[in-house]
Amino acid sequence: MTSRRRRILRVALAAVGTLALLYGLRVPLFGALLGRIVADRLAASLGGPVHIDQIGGSWVSGVVITGAQGSHLAGGVIPRMTCERLVIAWRPLDLLRGQGLAALTAIRAEGLVLEVAPRHSVGGGSAFDLATLAEPLPALDIAASVVVQTSAGEIRVRALRLISDGRACSLAVVGGEAPLVGALEPFALSIARRGDRLEIDGIDPIAGIVPRRITITLASSGAHMAADIEVAAGALALTATADAASASVTWPAVGAAGRSWGGSPART
Repeated sequence: MTSRRRRILRVALAAVGTLALLYGLRVPLFGALLGRIVADRLAASLGGPVHIDQIGGSWVSGVVITGAQGSHLAGGVIPRMTCERLVIAWRPLDLLRGQGLAALTAIRAEGLVLEVAPRHSVGGGSAFDLATLAEPLPALDIAASVVVQTSAGEIRVRALRLISDGRACSLAVVGGEAPLVGALEPFALSIARRGDRLEIDGIDPIAGIVPRRITITLASSGAHMAADIEVAAGALALTATADAASASVTWPAVGAAGRSWGGSPART
C-alpha cells in the first residue's frame, strides 16, 4: 500500500470514528438543542408555549421525548399538558419522502396529564375531516390522567389507558368522577374508525348507562353525532350537529315509546 493510500485510509478512519463519537454523544450534545427546536415548531402549530427537556432515542427509527409541557394550546381548548415520556417510532424512508403522519408506526405516552376545556373552542374556519388522516393511524399506547372542564363542573379521570392498532382501539378508565354522578366505576369502551366516522361501543356500563353505539362523524361538511344508549328503564336515541339536536326515548316499563323532541343547542 502506498503512502498516499495509507493517508487516505487514516483520514477515512478518523472521519468514521469522529462521526461514531458524535452519534454516541448525540443526546448530551444535541438533545436539549433539538428539544428547543421541536418545541418551537410545536408552539407555532398549537398556538401556545411548549417546552421539551430533551430528545433522545436513535433519531433514525424514532425518538424519545422527555419532559414535554404546554399551556393554552389550541386556542385554550387544552389549558395544560405535561408528558413524562413520549416514544415515537417511524419508517425512516417514508419520513424522508415527506409522508408525515403516514410515516409514523407507533406512539407511546407515559405520564400524560391533560386538561381540556371544550367550551373555549374557537369557531370559524373549515371543519376537520377525519377521512383526511392516514389510514391506518400509528399504533397507540397512551397512559394518561385527564380533567375535562364543563359548564356543569369538572370530569376527572385519574387513570386512562388507550391502546390502538391503528384501526381499532380500546379505552379503559379507572378512578373517574363526573358532576351530578359522583365517582364512576371502572369502565371500558371500544372505538373503531370508519373513514370519517368513529364508532364507539360500550363494553361496561357508565353510571348505569350502556352506550351501545355512539357514532361521531367528523367531515368537511361539519360534525355529526348519533347515539344509541341503554338506561335502566328503556332506551334513548340522540342525534346532534353543530346547529341542532334531537332525541327519541323508549320507556317499555311505563308503556311509552317513540317520544321525541328537537331543537337548537344553546350557544355560549
